[in-house]
Amino acid sequence: MWKWLGIEKDERSIFAWSVAVLILIGWADVSVKNAAEIFFNKRVGTDSLPLAFLISSAMLVATTYGAVRLTTKRDRLRLLPLVLFGVGIALIPLWLLVRADLTSSFWLLLMGSKQLQCIALLVFWVALGDLLHGRQAKRLFAPLLGGYTLGSIIGSFASEPLGGLLGIEGLIPFSAAVLFLAAVMSIPLQRWAPAQLERNAKALPRQNNGSGVSLGTGDNVPSASFGTLWQQGWFFRLLVLITVFSALLGPMLYFQFQYVANAATTGAGGEDRLLSLYSQFRGWLNIGVLVGQLAVASRLFRHIGVPLATAFSPVLYLIGFGGLSFWFSLPAGIAARAGTKLQDNAVYDPALRILYNLFPENVRSRATTLLEGPVKRAGGAGGNLLVLLILTTSSAGAVGYVAIPIAVLWLVASLRLWRAYPGLLLQALRQRSHFDEKIDLSEMLDSGTIRALSLHLNDPDTTTCSAAIAVISEAEPRYVAGTLAEAARDASDATRPLLVAALDRLLKRGVTEPFESDSAASALETLLSRSDALGECDRADAVQAFGRLALRNRNQSPVVLERALEDRSPAVQLAALAALSRQGFHPPGLPDLDVAIRIAIESGTASTRRTAREELRALLLCTSHDSTWEKRLTLLTQLLERPEDRVEVAEVIAEIAKENGSHAAFAIDAMIAHAEQPEPRLRAALLRFTGWTGARAQVEWVVRHLASEQVEEAIAAREALRAFGSVAVDVLLVELSYGKRSTRNEILFLIRELDVKPDTLRDLYHAELKSLRTKVATFLALRGGEVPALILQRLEERIEEGLHTAMLFLATILKKYRVAELCDLLRHATDPRHQAILFEALEASLPAEHRSELMPLLEYRSLGLRNASAEALLGMSINSFDEAREALPNDPDELTRTLALATICETNGLAPEPRLTDHHEVLTPVEISLHLKGIGIFNGLSVRQLVDLAQLMREETHAAEVPIVQEGEVADCIYLIVDGVVQVSKGETDLIELGPKEFFGEIGVLEGAPRSATVVARSQVRLLRLKRNDLLRLMEEMPGIAIAISQNLSHRIRELTELLPS
Repeated sequence: MWKWLGIEKDERSIFAWSVAVLILIGWADVSVKNAAEIFFNKRVGTDSLPLAFLISSAMLVATTYGAVRLTTKRDRLRLLPLVLFGVGIALIPLWLLVRADLTSSFWLLLMGSKQLQCIALLVFWVALGDLLHGRQAKRLFAPLLGGYTLGSIIGSFASEPLGGLLGIEGLIPFSAAVLFLAAVMSIPLQRWAPAQLERNAKALPRQNNGSGVSLGTGDNVPSASFGTLWQQGWFFRLLVLITVFSALLGPMLYFQFQYVANAATTGAGGEDRLLSLYSQFRGWLNIGVLVGQLAVASRLFRHIGVPLATAFSPVLYLIGFGGLSFWFSLPAGIAARAGTKLQDNAVYDPALRILYNLFPENVRSRATTLLEGPVKRAGGAGGNLLVLLILTTSSAGAVGYVAIPIAVLWLVASLRLWRAYPGLLLQALRQRSHFDEKIDLSEMLDSGTIRALSLHLNDPDTTTCSAAIAVISEAEPRYVAGTLAEAARDASDATRPLLVAALDRLLKRGVTEPFESDSAASALETLLSRSDALGECDRADAVQAFGRLALRNRNQSPVVLERALEDRSPAVQLAALAALSRQGFHPPGLPDLDVAIRIAIESGTASTRRTAREELRALLLCTSHDSTWEKRLTLLTQLLERPEDRVEVAEVIAEIAKENGSHAAFAIDAMIAHAEQPEPRLRAALLRFTGWTGARAQVEWVVRHLASEQVEEAIAAREALRAFGSVAVDVLLVELSYGKRSTRNEILFLIRELDVKPDTLRDLYHAELKSLRTKVATFLALRGGEVPALILQRLEERIEEGLHTAMLFLATILKKYRVAELCDLLRHATDPRHQAILFEALEASLPAEHRSELMPLLEYRSLGLRNASAEALLGMSINSFDEAREALPNDPDELTRTLALATICETNGLAPEPRLTDHHEVLTPVEISLHLKGIGIFNGLSVRQLVDLAQLMREETHAAEVPIVQEGEVADCIYLIVDGVVQVSKGETDLIELGPKEFFGEIGVLEGAPRSATVVARSQVRLLRLKRNDLLRLMEEMPGIAIAISQNLSHRIRELTELLPS
């Protein structure tokens, strides 16, 4: 059952409790709804229903807004039982008013029943969002919704016997009791609440870059307005019309159903008979909805397509209103209501959610919100207003006559969408963003749509053909392999390679789940018989495809493949040998497949190596892990040494790692050896590989690529970090608070998705404490000797980062989020009195065991050097200076190792400061970093930021009296002086002399204007040049630099002002 529902093992408990809560909510909702509608119809009158629903719609706007505000301010999982209990309590006074038989109570009860569903479900889904990440929610939404429908079924059938036992008004307190039970059942969900690390992290100020709290990754895109969407997209306009027509007709048909149901149950015992009708009708109807949601909808979409499935709705409304217009009776009302309700809930609503994915990513959320919110609400209000207007001039039966033309318009709009659907898919694929989560087009492709798109496969225009291939390739391989093969057989010379390559990619995607297709195999046999129709690589691909698709035809297949063995191309021969080997044939006189692949890799041509790589991929993905498997992967890694094959090979190895996890980890050295190569696709493959193999040592390297300007690298880093799971949390937290602004939003989402379990969190906390003690001991040992300032600064930064991470872990474990805030405030406090107060507050907030662990580390700067108390507090001995110094080149932190190795002297000691005045050697990044550290505008940067900045700098040397920049020329960089003196002048007037650790050229760079002054070297000068684009990007990432430059400009203006005569 779990497998059929798509529920993974670690999701079962959450799913079971969530379904239990939804069943109870559905039960309570339908019970209250039955009671409310019966009392209103019988004691107020059906004619007032449209007005009541109109008022209820207005109230829903306020209710939704209030519920959303409430969920943003509270712990949602703790709020859920309180809300369910509160809604149950609210039903009690309504019950008392109903018992008093006050007319106003029936209005309040009807409108309250609508609010119950809205509040309970909204808070439930928001709370569940704290337990499930996006991909889980998408997968579990349908089964969970089935729980609500199941509750509605139980509540519907139970209403009649309960009404007979307790009275119809007794359903109200009974529903309150069911909601109380739902509140109790929702409490266990708190047990699986993930660590709210991102909550702590978002509350903390950011350090070391002066950036404030801004979280920017380009998310601040202005929301598209309704008018903009209406003007720019016909698809949006069409969906607006469809949504409005649907929303108009819903209340109109519902009113007619209520009217005929009320009319059929007049007289004595009318309320009981109406309850019996509602119970049976809604019970069986919800059974149909449940079956449709779980079993029918997806099959219907696959066979007739999503847009055509939506067109059934207006047809059913036409039939329903037509039937009621012809025979205004209860049977006609039941048939109309049952057909439309079943279609709407089981087919139409899921279909619309699929269609919303065709909006471009940057407007999808806004468009969906507008359609599901204001547009649908406005349509519903319009439907109720229409009913009120009709009732003032005619009878209830006339509602159907007005509704039929609206249903016809809805049908026309739906058919227009159906006709345009293939082109819409092509357009959506072209507009799909790199950062967009991959749209699952497979559920949008039915046989009719594939047939319509297949016409574009034969288009001689390669652009049109490529777009059609891109969409069709998203379908299940077994459904479209024949379409692509037949198109390749009949294609022109210009598009045939595209189609063969597409078929090859399609079959590679499903290599672990082989299938046969006689039509595709027959088309490929015809194509292979025309040897002049294909190039060498295309023939090899076609042979591979034929071998995979003709598995069952053991008479036809060997003949075609043996003929391919006689091909002049070694690549085609290897493909044929591999296909025959898979089918159990071994032609005499030919080498074993593994031997043939090794020969192809070691001495073959590029095309032969390509075929060998593809066959190795298939073998590695389809066989189990043993010594042969490892030998094949080792053989594949040899191709990494060939630059022309490296990218494709790395991508194949990353794919194998995804399927085989740590079994592929022994290839890590061969892969990481190419980490510095500039090709983005290669680095993307390496990033994915490290994640899927769990290469913990590479987590920091992966995190740094989240902010890569190369889209492929950023996406791959995200995927790798998801694969790492909770082992990456500590690094992500450090980067969140101390890293680049551009990565913070992404890191917050990643931390949320990692779903760290409490036990894992405690293990991470203790590991962080152990690491912190080692860092503090190293710092205390080195502090008393001559050590370069950057190394000590880096050690202090690592201690601060570790403390920050440990406090976040602890605050989450204890659920005391104030702890993390106090720690951060303490780190920034400079006033001794303020520090003392914060220390007391933090000590008071920590349990005794954690107080003794953390407080000595927080006060590490005040610990005595190598005294007994320091060693006792740390729980470990402190090394001597020499021992600590000698250990630095082997430090686990890559940056610390780099700094130590760069400052080692010939005597194997550490130089306090590398020399910067040797003009015969190019400055290293470490030397540049040391120089930058002494410049005011870079004072607030961390060591990593300094090193990253140093790598952007370019060194220049200018002789004395040589102009460096000229007034009026283009300003494209800023200069920093390493040594020497320059003179700044404007026209004939000398303005100022600048020396080491000063900079110039910033005015023109910031303004984007020509240089405002001339700068000439007064002596030989050594400069560091930073390009304008790099500087502006740095100022965006680290606003502290912008502030420092502004302060420097202000200082210079003040100096120049003072030189002016008074």
